Amino acid sequence: MVIKALRIDPNIAPDLVAPVHKATTELEHVVGDAAERVGVVWTPGLPDADLHPTVMLSLSDKGVERRQAFTADTFREEWFLQLSLRKLWDDVLAERMRLQWQKVIDSFGESGED
Repeated sequence: MVIKALRIDPNIAPDLVAPVHKATTELEHVVGDAAERVGVVWTPGLPDADLHPTVMLSLSDKGVERRQAFTADTFREEWFLQLSLRKLWDDVLAERMRLQWQKVIDSFGESGED
């Protein structure tokens, strides 16, 4: 699947542009069939503790958005990149599930009212 709602800010540090594109391809595998509906935005992040550039990934799905910063080190280790992307996607899905459960719980409260 291909991520259709993708934006990569042109102000990202030049040495992080290629890793961002590679990570986006990996993210397509992580989100699977949801790739066509998720929103992906890569923007420049705040410098890390050593003043190296970072990028911020915003991942959204059905009104839920989560963000995570990525450093050059994150991109260097493929296993760590995959873990980071999966964790971010998991955070999005967990919040979607929490919101769905809240709707169910709220519906029980409404059904008992006169």
